[in-house]
Order: sequence, then structure tokens, then C-alpha cells
Amino acid sequence: MKRLFPLLVWLFLASALSLPALVICVAPGGNDQNDGTIENPLQSLEMAQMKVRELEKGKEDHFILIRGGRYELSSPLRFSELDGGVLGQRVVWKAFPGEEVRISGGRILSGWTKGRGGVWTAALPEGGWRFRELFVNGQRRNRARFPDVGFLRVAKAGEDRRTWFEFNEGDLPPLQNVKDLELVFLHDWSISRVGVKSIDVESRRVDLTHPVGCSAPHYAMDHFEKQPRYFLENSRAFLDRPGEWYLDVEEGQIHYLPLPGESMDSVEVVAPFASALIKGKGVSLPIRNLEFEDLILEHQSWLLPEQGYAEGQASYYEIRGGAPGGMTREFTPAAVHIENAEDCRMLNCTVQHVGGGGIWFGSLTRNCSVERCLVMDVSGNGVMFGEDRTRYVDGKVWHDSRPEQISTGNWLIDSEIMGVGRQFYGAVGVWAGIVAEAVIERNHIHHLPYTGISVGWMWNPTPTGARDNSVSWNHIHDVMLILSDGGGIYSLGHQPGSRFIGNRIHGVRVNAGRAESNGMFLDEGTTDLLIAGNTIFDIARSPLRFHRATTNLVERNFLVCGPGVPPIRYNSTKPETILQSDNVVMVEE
Repeated sequence: MKRLFPLLVWLFLASALSLPALVICVAPGGNDQNDGTIENPLQSLEMAQMKVRELEKGKEDHFILIRGGRYELSSPLRFSELDGGVLGQRVVWKAFPGEEVRISGGRILSGWTKGRGGVWTAALPEGGWRFRELFVNGQRRNRARFPDVGFLRVAKAGEDRRTWFEFNEGDLPPLQNVKDLELVFLHDWSISRVGVKSIDVESRRVDLTHPVGCSAPHYAMDHFEKQPRYFLENSRAFLDRPGEWYLDVEEGQIHYLPLPGESMDSVEVVAPFASALIKGKGVSLPIRNLEFEDLILEHQSWLLPEQGYAEGQASYYEIRGGAPGGMTREFTPAAVHIENAEDCRMLNCTVQHVGGGGIWFGSLTRNCSVERCLVMDVSGNGVMFGEDRTRYVDGKVWHDSRPEQISTGNWLIDSEIMGVGRQFYGAVGVWAGIVAEAVIERNHIHHLPYTGISVGWMWNPTPTGARDNSVSWNHIHDVMLILSDGGGIYSLGHQPGSRFIGNRIHGVRVNAGRAESNGMFLDEGTTDLLIAGNTIFDIARSPLRFHRATTNLVERNFLVCGPGVPPIRYNSTKPETILQSDNVVMVEE
């Protein structure tokens, strides 16, 4: 029977994988000195990658079959054109049929001892590291914070409206040590995370190590609201609620207060270490026909910039100390980031428990896809396509000087995105920048702090090459749970031939800031867009809102409004430019 088993497996794989194919097998109990067959598997993913590069690239598909288990990475798996297929041949990294593969960028913490107040402590391994997330039995735990739930309100912003503020009497307790203390400050559609220099209880004053907000004037503390929201995070003094933790970097210790019934002798505690899990970039040629299937990718680390995190929107943040008069910005990095690639895809994968974003098919990607994937519990954006306007070529914005470089024909279909923006509340479920022919269809997007899907990313109607994008048949609900001035779908810029069709949007009930949130927010420059056949209901404010938009077509939509709430709101937009036909409007009693 032992001899028969490999043959049966091979026959099964031959059918399932549409062989002929070349197969390399990896298993936790393998050996990198083996030949990589199913009977004699390799042990490491890195060795499997080397073996694939040695194979002759012919017409056969190449499969790296990964047996079930946990594979720990200290640095990302890096791919180039050497790792993809040629002439239609595929290179597929795939879980062994019926087995669960977890590729983790985290390290398991052990050696817990119980101390006062029920707090458990573990020493970090020698050469301990900083991290911002902790996961216990596959669930994210909160850093110690104050207040434990909800937010405080600024009493009065300081004179510079950036680096200090007054708090209300009795709001904050006296703290002897503010080392590593972090202020989490909420703007309308973004947040800031900066260090705290001092807290004076007598004068009710908080001084910060770096300014709040991006450099633009509207990110000043009291621009959107005179008494904006905030909370404090990362102090040993705040460790008072079950499920909270605190990292003492100087002592090299992690402190954790378990949930009721949680035994530290049997739990798995993981802290992220690797800066990414998969990074792919074609160098002289694009990566082609590289695929990842049935994998669980988890535990990526990302630390804040030294001068703090000043978010602009959708988890891009301003890099301080850049060129005078200019604004340099970057997105929080994704756990899976692939650039200069064609015909690559992720199928049936899960990306979860990460400190940045989830999946990003970025610059110079064409005909790549994310299909039937789950992206959940990530700190930044869920899924991203394309890029913004910050890259320059020959002294011009890249899409003007090199329009052929626009990311084209990428797909996100039949996937679920939930629980994004766990650290950076301005993150969105799906972000598509300056892209063409993107297809975002039949996805379930829900429980987000800000917007569900964001498309366009040019703040006026100047053509950018963005065109023919389809956002259709998505189910979007329970979004805008923390921030405001967004919606289930958000658009910017000139997008000829683009369409938002057949989406079902509901559960936009919270309007926390100065500006309202909507079913769809068609923001600055939105032009030449078809909005048709959508069902939008259970929205606290208007189902549709246009702001500095131009000509668009709205037809055959079913819009449900509350009493006295218009179905369409026009901010600095001429109503006659929004062409309407055959829409059905219902007013709830």
C-alpha cells in the first residue's frame, strides 16, 4: 500500500492539475538536500524557488506543491521574470490538495509567566524587535489604549493647530512615563499617529513629538471639527482590559492580559517580523504567468516613519523631511506586492493579520487577477491596482510621458474583503488608481472604517488615461464605520467609458465628521461615468453625492432615502450636468 500511495496521488494530481507538468514538492518535514519529488520533498520555499529556476522552461506548467503546515519567513519571497512562465507556460505555487498551508512572516512567542494583576509576560528572543500587532489564536489583540473603547474630544487646538492641544478636565490620567506613547488623531477621512512628548494635567495640555496631519492646510487639528476625536495608545499604564498588550522594547518584554478562559499554556501567540510576504518585480522583462493558489499568507510587519504617520487618504501618508515645497508620499506597503507583471494571479488565497495592506498589483501590471480570495484583518488597504500620480518620467507625471505604462486589464472578482484599516482608519477595501480596463465585480466588501471601493485618483477632470473601468455587481455594506466624507464607492477624475453597475450598497449609518458619508461619493473631477442599475438603501444621508463633478449619467437606480434627505446631493456641481433617467426613489417613513 505504501508503494501504491504515491501513484494514486500522482494520478489525482495529473487530473487536477491538467498535466503534463513538472512538479516540485515542499513539506515541513522535508529536506533541502532531497530532489523535491512528492516522495522526497524539500523543506524550504526558498529552495523550491531555486529548483524551479533550474528547470528548463518548455511547454509544461511548473507546480510547486506545498504540503500542509506552517512556513515561517524572516524576509519576503522575492520573484522576478526568472520565476515566471514563458510561451503560455505557468509557474504555480499551490497548496497540496486538501491541506492547509500557512506562510507566516511572524514569530511565535513562548515562555509566558504570570505576574501581578493577571498580566502575563514573555521575554523576546535575543535581538528582540519592534512590532505593532499581536495575534493570539489567529485573532488580533489591541495595544493597550485609553480610553478602552470610543474616543476623547480635543477641548481646544493649540496656536499652531498642529503640535499641541488642550484636553477636557478629567479626560486624561497623570502619566509618569510617556515613552512610546502614541496619539491617534482622527481627521474627517484620514488619521494621524504621532508620538506624545508630554502630558500636563494641571494645564490640561498635550504636547506632541511631531505635527498632526499632512502639510496641506485642511489637515490642521480643528479644520474639520473644532473638537475632533482622539485616543492614546501604547502605555503600560493602560494595560487594564482583557485582550490588551504592551511591548516594552527597552526591557525586551511583551505583556499581555488574557481574555477570560484563555490559557497561556496552550495558546499560539504570534508577532509579525517580516516586512512583506511576497514581493515580485520584473527587472528587464515583466514577470509572466506566475500564480499562487490555495495559500494562507499572514503576519507582515510595518513600523511607522520616525516622524509619525500623517495619512492623506486611503492609507497613503506624507513623508516628512522631503524636498522643500514638495510633497512626497507613499502607501502603507502590502504583504503581497507585484509590479511589472503580466498574466499573474492569486486564486483562492487568504491574506490576513498583516500590518500594512493586503494585495497590490502595482505599477506596470497587465491582465493580472485576484480571484476568489479572502482579505481580512489588515491594517491598510485590502486590494490595490495600479498607482497614483507621484512617479515622474522625463520630468513629467508618468501617465503623461509614458501612457503605455498604465496598469491595464486587472481583475478582482468573486472575493471577500473585510476588516481592513485596522490601524490606519483611512484605508479602503479596494483601491484602483490611474488604471484602465480594471474589473472589480461580484465581490463582498464589508465592515470597514472608511470607503469600500475607491477609483480614479485625479482631483480634476484632466484626462489621465484612466478609462473603461468596471465596478459592478458588488455587495458593499457596513462601511464608513469610523470616518466620514466617503462612501460605499468613491470616485475621482475623468474616467471615460467607466461604469458603476448593479452594485448593492447599504449600511452607511455613521456620519462622524463634518462632511456626510454616502452610498456613492462622486468626488472632484468625476466625469464621463455611467451609474446604472444600483440599489442603495439604509444610508443616513443621500444615496448619491457629487462634488465638483462634471457630466455623468445616472439611470435605472433604486435609491432609498430618509425623510427630508435628497436622493442626490450636489456640492459645487451643476445639477443639469448630471443626466438622469428611469431612477426609482423611495422615501422611508
